[in-house]
Amino acid sequence: MTNGRGPSGERQPSQRGFGLIELLITLGVMSVLGGLLTGSMFQMLQAGSSNGARIQVADQTVKATKRLLNDGHMAQSAGVVDGAPAVATATFDWEAGGVPVSCTYALASGTLTRTCNGGAPFAAAAGISNLQFSRSGQLLTAAFAVTSGDGSETEDISVNVLIGGR
Repeated sequence: MTNGRGPSGERQPSQRGFGLIELLITLGVMSVLGGLLTGSMFQMLQAGSSNGARIQVADQTVKATKRLLNDGHMAQSAGVVDGAPAVATATFDWEAGGVPVSCTYALASGTLTRTCNGGAPFAAAAGISNLQFSRSGQLLTAAFAVTSGDGSETEDISVNVLIGGR
């Protein structure tokens, strides 16, 4: 059994625990790794935010085009003069079960609105700007821009609708 003293009687240092140098090296390595992880996490959060804006633009685009396509395919007329300069509104007219239906699309404060038979306007999609309708024969083109709620993403959209193309 040893008493913690060397052959000449001096006290031997204990080998338990960490020395100051080892502790400083460990802290340095941990701070470098922490900095790298923090930077990676920040980049992931930014990418998630950007993807959210892109998803929002895609969602509003689907909402805007879904009703336009449906109404355009059912329409017997589109209220846009063939070959004339582009206009900011379009009216689709058709009959449903012998009842006349007339739906007008227009832009109101950044929202694509759809008003049918003189009723209250329905917000078809938000974040819409530069709405223009033009026509060539039975093909109606709706061109517009869609912007995400935070303004970070904008996409120019052009939708071709075949009038009466059920």
